[in-house]
Amino acid sequence: MTASSSSTLPVEIWLQIFSLATLVPGALDTRDQNAITAFTKDNYGILAQAHYRRTIDTKHAISLVCRSWHALIFRTLLEYIVIGSGRQVLRVAELLDAKPSYGHRTARLEIALEGIHIWDRAHSLAITSIIRACPNVSVFSTIFSTTDAYFLFSSGILSALATTIYRERPIRRLELRADIPIIAALLCALSPSLEVLWVQPSRRVSTCLVPYNIELPKLHTCISSFPESNIFRSAYMPSVNTFLTQDELARDDVLRRCGETVKHISAQSLKTSTMSLALCPNLEMLSHPPELRSRLQGYGFGLGGVDGFLQK
Repeated sequence: MTASSSSTLPVEIWLQIFSLATLVPGALDTRDQNAITAFTKDNYGILAQAHYRRTIDTKHAISLVCRSWHALIFRTLLEYIVIGSGRQVLRVAELLDAKPSYGHRTARLEIALEGIHIWDRAHSLAITSIIRACPNVSVFSTIFSTTDAYFLFSSGILSALATTIYRERPIRRLELRADIPIIAALLCALSPSLEVLWVQPSRRVSTCLVPYNIELPKLHTCISSFPESNIFRSAYMPSVNTFLTQDELARDDVLRRCGETVKHISAQSLKTSTMSLALCPNLEMLSHPPELRSRLQGYGFGLGGVDGFLQK
């Protein structure tokens, strides 16, 4: 590719082509509920991390084509940041401190720690610095961390995340593997802007059952792997379309308040399924265990195109 041939297209078109060539499906979405739901099927991040590594390789290959492509692809180099260790935290913070403009194009900040890590105040300060250096982050995630990294939610880090609500582009998608009080604290702080929520329990889960009265006015997709929690029992989600949870009591509590907007829910048993159907007049999709498929067909649902789903 010569400079003259690449210059025949506007820069914006080249950037769009590069964006499509380095896309991690579902990782940056805040509106496409089908893409988001598909992304959350990858509980351990195996596919997401494989896609991410391929995008880094693709970006490197693009950068070697010519000087103009090198300059263009470098703009998207940190669009999706994955931090897998304490060493990487310090290196990314150092890079963004030296080159502040690099963080302006970051859309997803993902902390995916594996195993045991040496972690001190310097690492926590580095994460705080990274959050502040990336003013356009719309997705924040700790969902693929394999360790219960409670140090990720120090008061300084929680404060830095909470202040993003005052940005022109606040966080709109939150993916957390954490205990209930931490999740509730961030939901309260980010509630005005949050559109997508995906939560999984850490190994140490709080037994407090005091309900949290949280209002999430823009939340349209909520996916929770907590078998029992008090996060959503009193939550008000007037815009929710997709609500997938293992906590069926919480699900039905939400449906009684907001069932008219819901189009996709999950169910674990026939009894709760039929009760939930009555609360969702506009339901289009039901996620369920395979053994319920034939029995649920009698309630006006036919086989969908994806295993484990039924559609009206």
